[in-house]
Amino acid sequence: QAITPERLLAGLSEVLDAVAAAEAVSDEDRRLADALCDLGQALWEQENDAQGAISEFCASLARNPMHVEALCGLATVLGEQGDLPGAIKALRRALQIAPRHGPAHFLLGSALGRRGDFDGAILEYQAVLEYDPTSRVAELARANLDAA
Repeated sequence: QAITPERLLAGLSEVLDAVAAAEAVSDEDRRLADALCDLGQALWEQENDAQGAISEFCASLARNPMHVEALCGLATVLGEQGDLPGAIKALRRALQIAPRHGPAHFLLGSALGRRGDFDGAILEYQAVLEYDPTSRVAELARANLDAA
């Protein structure tokens, strides 16, 4: 049975607990997860292949459930496909893993804003400025805050 974003995200906390119990993801799994994440990004950015990208991000997360970039990539595609709840869930999971990850805060702010949660969006954009103040994402967060 194929891994779907819903199944993956629903079971991710159990997977994270299992990973913590095992203490580490192998180096080989990390490398493979990175490659699968890169493939997902390429499928989305170059081919606009949402299903292919989702499949690769899910495969990356199956190898390394703590892969923040794969969670962010998955969230981006889900959000663009209209699945804001799924995108928000993936981004919140990413921020559980890496609470200071500026791009995840930015993406979450954008998703919350699209859902109409403007206070939540503002808090996420402010987090970008706190944790990643000199990045390109911070410039975008500033612009969104100025427009708010």
